[in-house]
Amino acid sequence: MEKALARFKFIAYLAGVVLILFTIEIALKYSGILEIPWFAQLHGIVYMVYVVIAFDMSQPSKTFIARYFSCFNCRNNSCYVICC
Repeated sequence: MEKALARFKFIAYLAGVVLILFTIEIALKYSGILEIPWFAQLHGIVYMVYVVIAFDMSQPSKTFIARYFSCFNCRNNSCYVICC
């Protein structure tokens, strides 16, 4: 579990840094100073890796699956909030 957490921390920091740089790139792009055409794809790839690692980290504890399906087991059939 420690390796999964270390991977998640790394990709979370990386995704955050790429998002900040992407915001700066968008500001520079629309001001006419600089445009990096492949930077949006880089952000998308990093985010997809982030989602996969987050899903991988949730698998040993089954938290995502358990919380998702617990919505369907509510007694009053109101699924606006997840019933735990």
